[in-house]
Amino acid sequence: MSWKLIPRPIVERTSLDLSSIRPDFFRGLDRAGVARTRLRLGNEPIDLGECFDIEGEGEVDRVEIAGSVKMSMYMGMGMNSGTLRVSGDCGRFTGAEMTGGTIEIAGSVGFGAGLAMRGGLMRIEGDAGSGLGGAFAGSSIGMRDGTILVAGSAGDDVGLAMRRGLIAIGGSAGAGTGRSMIAGSIFVAGTVAKGTGAGMRRGTIVLMNENTIIEDAIPPTFAAAGRFRPHFLTIYLRRLGALGFAVEPRLFAGECERYNGDLIERGIGEILVCKP
Repeated sequence: MSWKLIPRPIVERTSLDLSSIRPDFFRGLDRAGVARTRLRLGNEPIDLGECFDIEGEGEVDRVEIAGSVKMSMYMGMGMNSGTLRVSGDCGRFTGAEMTGGTIEIAGSVGFGAGLAMRGGLMRIEGDAGSGLGGAFAGSSIGMRDGTILVAGSAGDDVGLAMRRGLIAIGGSAGAGTGRSMIAGSIFVAGTVAKGTGAGMRRGTIVLMNENTIIEDAIPPTFAAAGRFRPHFLTIYLRRLGALGFAVEPRLFAGECERYNGDLIERGIGEILVCKP
């Protein structure tokens, strides 16, 4: 069973805090209880039933938002189980600090999706804004675990200060991908902008576009470390394919150019550029 929430016009016009819309929050509630769930409009509480029409009954492990909520924020924040599906776009901080469960977004997301994420799976069929899987302002640690898959492109600072986990981008990524990365893995199928891996300490960034221009993407504080075929790459590519992420067959056969860095941070991170 699932709850289906249909946005009313107020959701399209105002910035609502939707952090209470989570499968684990709805567990054990009847329709009246769901309708009384408190959201926030600015500093004022507002009942969910004033913002959404509600369909569904019974024990729930799935919540569906039948429309876009791109003006709102904190959708699925702290979620720990179940499935949250949005059939349109989402706003800022979607899935921030989530620890488990699955968030599926048919559209695009705004700034800060998956900030400080600690577990679970987020699947974005459109584009993602800047700060994907990164850190909150003032924090030195970003995403701690979990998986984020983006079919489209992403903005700047993907995986900022990322500590653990997996991010895969099907399109391009903006400036500073993997900046100050502590550990974890980032895959980008399209192009990347300047500053990729700047200040990274450990971890792996895989650039799957064979036409990547090294001088434009990777800081000069990275050192070329040869060309080879890393054994772990096939394992990761198979995992991504099993999760529904588009993986080109050529990636299973080619080699990678390796760059170690950032040398100003001991140089034990790596950027792999896939080649034929």
